[in-house]
Amino acid sequence: EHGHERTDEVIGRATGPFDTTGVRYHDNALLTLLHKVHLEASGAMLSSAALFRAEETIAAGPIRVRDLFRVYPFENDLTTVELTVDAVREYVEQIARAYLGPGRDGEPPPLHPKVGLYNHDALAGAEYVIDPARPEGKRVLHLAFDGEVWPGDRKVALALTSYRAQGGGGYAALNRARIVERTGREIRKLVEDYIRQRGSISPEVFDNWRVKGAERA
Repeated sequence: EHGHERTDEVIGRATGPFDTTGVRYHDNALLTLLHKVHLEASGAMLSSAALFRAEETIAAGPIRVRDLFRVYPFENDLTTVELTVDAVREYVEQIARAYLGPGRDGEPPPLHPKVGLYNHDALAGAEYVIDPARPEGKRVLHLAFDGEVWPGDRKVALALTSYRAQGGGGYAALNRARIVERTGREIRKLVEDYIRQRGSISPEVFDNWRVKGAERA
Protein backbone atom coordinates (compact mmCIF):
# COMPACT_ATOMS: atom_id res chain seq x y z
CA GLU A 1 0.00 0.00 0.00
CA HIS A 2 1.51 3.29 -1.12
CA GLY A 3 0.52 6.09 1.21
CA HIS A 4 -0.34 9.52 -0.17
CA GLU A 5 2.83 10.96 1.33
CA ARG A 6 4.86 8.53 -0.76
CA THR A 7 3.03 9.05 -4.06
CA ASP A 8 3.11 12.86 -3.61
CA GLU A 9 6.84 12.87 -2.95
CA VAL A 10 8.87 14.87 -5.46
CA ILE A 11 11.77 12.73 -6.68
CA GLY A 12 13.27 15.17 -9.19
CA ARG A 13 12.53 17.61 -12.00
CA ALA A 14 12.01 17.40 -15.73
CA THR A 15 13.67 20.27 -17.61
CA GLY A 16 11.15 19.83 -20.43
CA PRO A 17 8.17 17.64 -21.36
CA PHE A 18 8.70 13.93 -22.01
CA ASP A 19 6.35 13.70 -24.94
CA THR A 20 4.89 10.65 -26.72
CA THR A 21 3.64 12.22 -29.96
CA GLY A 22 3.41 9.75 -32.84
CA VAL A 23 4.46 6.96 -30.47
CA ARG A 24 3.71 4.12 -32.91
CA TYR A 25 5.79 5.72 -35.66
CA HIS A 26 8.66 7.57 -33.99
CA ASP A 27 11.00 7.32 -31.06
CA ASN A 28 10.13 9.71 -28.24
CA ALA A 29 11.55 11.05 -25.00
CA LEU A 30 9.61 8.74 -22.68
CA LEU A 31 10.72 5.60 -24.57
CA THR A 32 14.28 6.91 -24.60
CA LEU A 33 14.14 7.45 -20.82
CA LEU A 34 13.09 3.82 -20.30
CA HIS A 35 15.90 2.68 -22.58
CA LYS A 36 18.47 4.75 -20.69
CA VAL A 37 17.34 3.21 -17.40
CA HIS A 38 17.41 -0.33 -18.88
CA LEU A 39 20.87 0.15 -20.40
CA GLU A 40 22.41 1.67 -17.29
CA ALA A 41 20.92 -0.89 -14.89
CA SER A 42 21.82 -3.90 -17.04
CA GLY A 43 25.05 -2.99 -18.81
CA ALA A 44 23.49 -4.59 -21.91
CA MET A 45 24.13 -3.21 -25.38
CA LEU A 46 20.50 -3.29 -26.48
CA SER A 47 17.26 -2.34 -24.77
CA SER A 48 13.67 -3.15 -25.64
CA ALA A 49 10.80 -1.05 -24.31
CA ALA A 50 7.15 -0.28 -24.98
CA LEU A 51 4.80 2.36 -23.61
CA PHE A 52 1.50 1.52 -21.97
CA ARG A 53 -0.61 4.65 -22.30
CA ALA A 54 0.12 7.05 -25.14
CA GLU A 55 -1.70 9.89 -23.43
CA GLU A 56 0.39 9.66 -20.23
CA THR A 57 3.46 11.88 -20.38
CA ILE A 58 5.82 13.54 -17.92
CA ALA A 59 5.37 17.31 -17.91
CA ALA A 60 8.14 19.84 -17.35
CA GLY A 61 8.62 20.59 -13.66
CA PRO A 62 8.54 18.46 -10.53
CA ILE A 63 8.24 14.68 -10.97
CA ARG A 64 6.35 12.81 -8.26
CA VAL A 65 6.23 9.10 -7.50
CA ARG A 66 2.64 8.98 -8.76
CA ASP A 67 3.79 10.23 -12.19
CA LEU A 68 5.82 7.05 -12.54
CA PHE A 69 2.77 4.96 -11.64
CA ARG A 70 0.85 6.80 -14.37
CA VAL A 71 3.39 6.21 -17.12
CA TYR A 72 4.46 2.76 -15.86
CA PRO A 73 1.44 1.03 -14.29
CA PHE A 74 2.74 -2.55 -14.53
CA GLU A 75 4.95 -4.52 -12.16
CA ASN A 76 7.71 -5.58 -14.54
CA ASP A 77 11.21 -6.56 -13.51
CA LEU A 78 14.30 -6.00 -15.62
CA THR A 79 15.79 -9.09 -17.27
CA THR A 80 18.85 -9.44 -19.51
CA VAL A 81 18.97 -12.01 -22.29
CA GLU A 82 21.54 -12.96 -24.91
CA LEU A 83 20.56 -13.53 -28.53
CA THR A 84 22.11 -13.50 -31.98
CA VAL A 85 22.00 -10.62 -34.42
CA ASP A 86 19.81 -12.84 -36.64
CA ALA A 87 17.34 -13.19 -33.75
CA VAL A 88 17.39 -9.40 -33.25
CA ARG A 89 16.51 -8.99 -36.94
CA GLU A 90 13.67 -11.50 -36.54
CA TYR A 91 12.49 -9.59 -33.45
CA VAL A 92 12.38 -6.33 -35.45
CA GLU A 93 10.45 -8.18 -38.20
CA GLN A 94 7.92 -9.12 -35.53
CA ILE A 95 7.75 -5.50 -34.31
CA ALA A 96 6.97 -4.58 -37.95
CA ARG A 97 3.77 -6.67 -37.80
CA ALA A 98 2.23 -3.72 -35.93
CA TYR A 99 1.73 -2.14 -39.37
CA LEU A 100 -0.83 -3.47 -41.84
CA GLY A 101 0.91 -2.10 -44.93
CA PRO A 102 1.77 1.21 -46.56
CA GLY A 103 -0.32 4.30 -45.87
CA ARG A 104 -2.45 5.73 -48.66
CA ASP A 105 -2.44 9.31 -49.93
CA GLY A 106 0.35 10.47 -47.66
CA GLU A 107 -1.24 8.90 -44.54
CA PRO A 108 1.04 6.96 -42.16
CA PRO A 109 0.97 3.14 -42.38
CA PRO A 110 -2.22 1.78 -40.78
CA LEU A 111 -1.85 -0.08 -37.49
CA HIS A 112 -2.77 -3.69 -36.86
CA PRO A 113 -5.84 -3.64 -34.57
CA LYS A 114 -4.58 -6.66 -32.59
CA VAL A 115 -1.18 -5.19 -31.69
CA GLY A 116 -1.75 -2.97 -28.67
CA LEU A 117 0.60 -0.17 -27.70
CA TYR A 118 1.97 -2.16 -24.74
CA ASN A 119 3.02 -4.92 -27.18
CA HIS A 120 4.57 -2.53 -29.69
CA ASP A 121 8.27 -2.61 -28.86
CA ALA A 122 11.08 -0.31 -29.84
CA LEU A 123 14.79 -1.06 -29.57
CA ALA A 124 17.71 1.12 -28.53
CA GLY A 125 21.35 0.29 -29.21
CA ALA A 126 20.74 -0.58 -32.86
CA GLU A 127 19.70 1.45 -35.89
CA TYR A 128 16.89 0.04 -38.01
CA VAL A 129 14.42 0.97 -40.73
CA ILE A 130 11.04 -0.75 -41.16
CA ASP A 131 9.21 -0.63 -44.50
CA PRO A 132 5.54 -1.64 -44.02
CA ALA A 133 5.07 -1.76 -47.82
CA ARG A 134 7.23 -4.87 -48.06
CA PRO A 135 5.94 -8.42 -47.44
CA GLU A 136 5.88 -9.73 -43.87
CA GLY A 137 9.28 -11.13 -42.92
CA LYS A 138 11.10 -8.79 -45.32
CA ARG A 139 10.31 -5.45 -43.76
CA VAL A 140 13.62 -4.69 -42.05
CA LEU A 141 15.53 -2.69 -44.63
CA HIS A 142 18.48 -1.95 -42.45
CA LEU A 143 19.81 -3.20 -39.11
CA ALA A 144 23.11 -1.87 -37.83
CA PHE A 145 25.02 -1.53 -34.57
CA ASP A 146 26.97 1.72 -34.20
CA GLY A 147 26.63 2.12 -37.96
CA GLU A 148 28.02 -1.33 -38.74
CA VAL A 149 26.23 -4.39 -40.08
CA TRP A 150 27.25 -7.32 -37.87
CA PRO A 151 27.37 -11.03 -38.73
CA GLY A 152 24.14 -12.88 -37.99
CA ASP A 153 25.70 -15.29 -35.49
CA ARG A 154 27.26 -12.56 -33.33
CA LYS A 155 25.72 -12.49 -29.86
CA VAL A 156 24.40 -9.39 -28.15
CA ALA A 157 22.88 -8.70 -24.74
CA LEU A 158 19.36 -7.23 -24.58
CA ALA A 159 17.71 -5.66 -21.52
CA LEU A 160 13.95 -6.12 -21.48
CA THR A 161 10.97 -6.65 -19.20
CA SER A 162 10.38 -9.89 -17.35
CA TYR A 163 7.01 -9.99 -19.21
CA ARG A 164 8.79 -10.11 -22.58
CA ALA A 165 11.44 -12.54 -21.36
CA GLN A 166 8.63 -14.92 -20.34
CA GLY A 167 7.04 -14.78 -23.79
CA GLY A 168 4.54 -11.95 -23.23
CA GLY A 169 3.54 -10.22 -26.46
CA GLY A 170 4.14 -13.30 -28.61
CA TYR A 171 7.62 -12.34 -29.82
CA ALA A 172 8.84 -15.76 -30.95
CA ALA A 173 12.32 -14.40 -31.70
CA LEU A 174 12.84 -13.96 -27.95
CA ASN A 175 11.91 -17.56 -27.11
CA ARG A 176 15.36 -18.82 -28.05
CA ALA A 177 17.17 -16.07 -26.16
CA ARG A 178 19.28 -17.27 -23.24
CA ILE A 179 18.44 -15.59 -19.95
CA VAL A 180 21.62 -14.01 -18.59
CA GLU A 181 20.20 -12.28 -15.52
CA ARG A 182 16.83 -12.00 -13.83
CA THR A 183 17.52 -8.90 -11.79
CA GLY A 184 14.29 -9.06 -9.77
CA ARG A 185 14.45 -5.24 -9.81
CA GLU A 186 11.23 -3.45 -10.62
CA ILE A 187 11.58 -1.18 -13.64
CA ARG A 188 9.43 1.57 -12.12
CA LYS A 189 11.74 1.63 -9.08
CA LEU A 190 14.80 1.70 -11.37
CA VAL A 191 13.32 4.76 -13.14
CA GLU A 192 12.69 6.38 -9.76
CA ASP A 193 16.28 5.70 -8.63
CA TYR A 194 17.64 7.01 -11.94
CA ILE A 195 15.75 10.31 -11.52
CA ARG A 196 16.65 10.65 -7.83
CA GLN A 197 20.34 10.14 -8.57
CA ARG A 198 20.32 12.91 -11.16
CA GLY A 199 17.95 15.35 -9.48
CA SER A 200 16.84 16.61 -12.88
CA ILE A 201 16.36 14.88 -16.23
CA SER A 202 16.14 16.36 -19.71
CA PRO A 203 14.09 14.95 -22.59
CA GLU A 204 16.25 13.29 -25.23
CA VAL A 205 15.22 11.16 -28.20
CA PHE A 206 17.66 8.52 -29.48
CA ASP A 207 15.83 8.50 -32.83
CA ASN A 208 17.66 5.33 -33.89
CA TRP A 209 14.77 3.82 -35.87
CA ARG A 210 12.25 4.89 -38.46
CA VAL A 211 9.19 3.62 -40.27
CA LYS A 212 9.05 4.39 -43.99
CA GLY A 213 5.98 6.42 -44.91
CA ALA A 214 5.47 7.61 -41.33
CA GLU A 215 7.44 10.84 -41.62
CA ARG A 216 4.36 13.00 -41.10
CA ALA A 217 2.71 10.91 -38.38
